[in-house]
Amino acid sequence: MNAHDSNDETVQLSESELETFAPRLRQAIGDRSLRSFARTAGVSETVLRKYIAGESEPTRPALIAMARAARVRLEWLAIGEGPMLAGEQRAVSAGPEPAPHKDFEPDPRAIEEREQRFLAAAVRIVDDRLHSFELRSYTKPEEFAELVRIVLADLKRGSAEDAAAAALDRVLNIARTPHQP
Repeated sequence: MNAHDSNDETVQLSESELETFAPRLRQAIGDRSLRSFARTAGVSETVLRKYIAGESEPTRPALIAMARAARVRLEWLAIGEGPMLAGEQRAVSAGPEPAPHKDFEPDPRAIEEREQRFLAAAVRIVDDRLHSFELRSYTKPEEFAELVRIVLADLKRGSAEDAAAAALDRVLNIARTPHQP
């Protein structure tokens, strides 16, 4: 007799938990190409396309690898519960936000650490992208600050770092394209 046999209740996944896996995976991949993401996660592109199409369910090792490659929480990717990214409040919710306990008081230090992580990630993304587009030396401090503010807001909304960086890449491509009169 195993541990499951001694339990009178059977735990089952709802259809919505299963049906929403593909959109969560798509969101986790963001703007990256499927080929690139599959390579990073160590799964075949063909299998990844089947996951996205809802034609196949990932194995536990594949699910773990994809969550790590996307830098999202495993529980969020698997069943849509909790925040998308570690250390976040509920960025993406599978249901209503639970009411806080009446005696709950947020830890200001944890909030500050989270804000610092987001800010550090935003600064790194903007700096990396400006260097890769060879625009860093031409960027005024106030422009740099505005780009950081935009990326920071994107990260706080729940975008993965790769998605925020890809969005910034699109903006920088537009910025460096010569304008026609």
